[in-house]
Amino acid sequence: MKPAGMPSLTRSLALVALLLVPQMIPATAADRGVAYSGMSSNTGGRVVTLGIGKSYVVDLPSNAAEVLVADPKIANAVVRSARKAYLIGIALGETDIIFFDAQGNQIESLAVSVARDMSPIRNNLLTSIPEGMVSASAVGDSVVLTGSVKSPAEAATASAIAANLVGAPEKVVNALAIENRDQVMLKVSVVEMKRDTTKQLGINWEFSGVSGGTSVGGILDPTDFASVAGAFGIRHEWGGNFVEATLEALEEKALLRTLAEPTLSAISGERAEFLAGGEFPVPVGRDDNQISIEFKKFGVGLTFTPVVLSSGRISLQIGTEVSELSSEGAIEVNNLSIPALSVRRANTTVELPSGGSYAIAGLLQDKSRQAIRGTPGLINLPVLGSLFRSRDYQRGQTELVVIVTPYIAKPNGRDKLALPDDGFSNPSDTDTFFLGQLNNIYAPGLMRKGGYQGPIGYTVE
Repeated sequence: MKPAGMPSLTRSLALVALLLVPQMIPATAADRGVAYSGMSSNTGGRVVTLGIGKSYVVDLPSNAAEVLVADPKIANAVVRSARKAYLIGIALGETDIIFFDAQGNQIESLAVSVARDMSPIRNNLLTSIPEGMVSASAVGDSVVLTGSVKSPAEAATASAIAANLVGAPEKVVNALAIENRDQVMLKVSVVEMKRDTTKQLGINWEFSGVSGGTSVGGILDPTDFASVAGAFGIRHEWGGNFVEATLEALEEKALLRTLAEPTLSAISGERAEFLAGGEFPVPVGRDDNQISIEFKKFGVGLTFTPVVLSSGRISLQIGTEVSELSSEGAIEVNNLSIPALSVRRANTTVELPSGGSYAIAGLLQDKSRQAIRGTPGLINLPVLGSLFRSRDYQRGQTELVVIVTPYIAKPNGRDKLALPDDGFSNPSDTDTFFLGQLNNIYAPGLMRKGGYQGPIGYTVE
């Protein structure tokens, strides 16, 4: 004999099943990694966390007749029997799912949070960084990486893995701590050789006569030939007339060498800068009749950012620049001359072992200028035309070579470090006056102090 009320319960369950048919989705295998704990702040029920496309089985304490899903776009509930329901995550977000019995009483309340499934990310992190302690958690649509790794390279690998699986690097928050951040010392040699050659050869003529008050001259004022380097002149006068020939022969060679050997240290992943030179003022604007001044740097500059990789290798992003003030390209504003800069610059990214060297070469510059000046008409005469023209030749060659050597630096004791003034001592007045010395040859304190030898303690008689 059936208990009273059973037909009513059966009809209620059939009605619930009919209402849920349009929303029923084939259930996937239950995600055994989904955890639920605590109480919901809104409904006072359990908190269930699901991944998108994941399902969770809910065992109800009594027969369910009705289910309420607050936001079906985030999660869905499928009732397959009176005491068993399946929760399915659809989209990121939070919602409430409440179950009622036939009398309308609440029998179960669930606060469902649909987040990213962290299992693929965690499995990939464990495979790629087996020695790291990396934890990945979902916060809304983002992934937060916490824990510790041994090097910045491992931290970058963890971020790349998470960004690849999430689909956007900006949705990855890297809060990993690096256990041992190596320091990198970079030794740089910047050498520039500049060679200038100037050649001048020719004869300048000057003719002058008082008749008609005119003067026919060459390209050089003969009265100034004595002030011209390498010039030799002959002058012949008769009456008020003269003829003068200036032989100009000059060859000049100049050699300029620029050398800078900076040594910098920086923590792996951080940027370091170096400048040996100066700054010059440049007007950049006018405000209330006041000229604004901005200072531009010039000299030998260096910037680098090292990243220590595995196996002691170093990824090095380096930029070097050699600049000097130049009159070429200079401008004048309001009787103010603003010089230009002649710049040689190189930027590159290389990967080297600790102690390995890399050369940045090939920064060559070759400029030449040649001019022929002379008396019009006469300079084109065969053979004799060379007596009426002057040739100027200038050539400038510049070559810049940069050699970088990174080292993984370890701290040393103070006694192993040296200063440029170690052993320096000012001389006495006698040594300076009679011997011309600027420092003592034997400075005090150069000898290392010996240890105490002999018995230690009190002497009792």
